Formats: sequence, C-alpha cells, structure tokens
Amino acid sequence: MGQYEWLKHGQGTANNRAIALAYDASQGQVWLGGMFQQSLSLAESNWQAEAGPLHQQDLYWIGLDTKGKLRAGAQYGGPGNDQLTALLMAPGPVLYLIGRQVRADGTANGFILNGQLAPEARPEAQKP
Repeated sequence: MGQYEWLKHGQGTANNRAIALAYDASQGQVWLGGMFQQSLSLAESNWQAEAGPLHQQDLYWIGLDTKGKLRAGAQYGGPGNDQLTALLMAPGPVLYLIGRQVRADGTANGFILNGQLAPEARPEAQKP
C-alpha cells in the first residue's frame, strides 16, 4: 500500500460536508466544494455561516495544489440554506458552483456562480 502525500482535515461546530471535487490537470490543482453550518476550519481557512431563523448553511470552495497547499478559497451564502450540488472547473481557469438557495418561507432558487480565478490562485503565479 502506498503512502499519503498530504491530508487536509476539516473541523466545524455543526453539520459540515464536502459535496463536489474537480481536478484540473492543466493547472495541477484540486478543487473541493461543500456546505457548512455555524463555522468551518479547513485548509488554513476559517468561515462563519450567516445566522438566521433556519439552520443557516453556506457554501465553501477551496483550491489546493499538488502539494496540498491552499491556493484559493471562499465562502458564499446569505439568508437561508445555500446548497451546493456540483462544482466544475473550466478553461480560463473559471470555477462554476451550481446549487440552490432555500429561504425561510420554503421557496427555493437555483443558481450558477462563476468567476475567473485571480492570478494569485493560479499555479503559474506561484512558480519561483
């Protein structure tokens, strides 16, 4: 059996889940997205979910290089439960998060969140 090259462990105060994983071979990065309640510490990032009448749930995403070093990460959320269903990495590099937001009255809206990654999140910007 082989050996681990690196391991990242998440820790939170409530219900925290990893939902989607994407590997970008051209950039040599792994992208992970999920959801959390209350708070989450993962890969040198610390987030707090927005408080409200529901068990508030926010999204997170992180990008790690082949050595497990954090390259980018963010939280997304507002009032209600924000739920991630998929994560996709496209050329550019552009990251897409697909999910839905459920409000206190039970209504839900789907969303696609995308963005061009900042230069400091790209492996070529990290080369000595």
